[in-house]
Amino acid sequence: MTGRTAILTMAVLCSFAGGALGERLPKDATKLSAEEVRKIYSGKTSNWSRSNAYFSPDGSYFLVGKNGNFVGKGDWTVSDNAVCASFQVRGVKDGGTKNVKDCWTWFKQGKKYWTFWSGEKDKKNGYYDGEMKKLSKGDKVTKKFQQLTASN
Repeated sequence: MTGRTAILTMAVLCSFAGGALGERLPKDATKLSAEEVRKIYSGKTSNWSRSNAYFSPDGSYFLVGKNGNFVGKGDWTVSDNAVCASFQVRGVKDGGTKNVKDCWTWFKQGKKYWTFWSGEKDKKNGYYDGEMKKLSKGDKVTKKFQQLTASN
């Protein structure tokens, strides 16, 4: 591959990533209700790029790093059209801790759901429509969480 082809390939890949990762919220999007947001997360496991989290129906929140290097435990709540997880994350090897709060704000446009994650740096173009695909029914996290915390 020539240098010119490599640069072009990277430019194309970056343009797809940018569009998929952050867009403007459509003007006709409407807020979801607190009950709609609660139903999206309650009893579900997330499959994010670096971690998995379980949103227990009782409000407990468990997080594990995909490579097993960190765990988190806390709770999740819903207010208006946002779900927030407040938890302490801990390094499995070094034991270092940090208190974290992440929130996801939800909107709907027709049949399309839009989400904004509080960790997104671009507050104007940080909306995305793929969060629903990252959630699945059931607890796929707490067993791994218990294994990782029992070994320390």
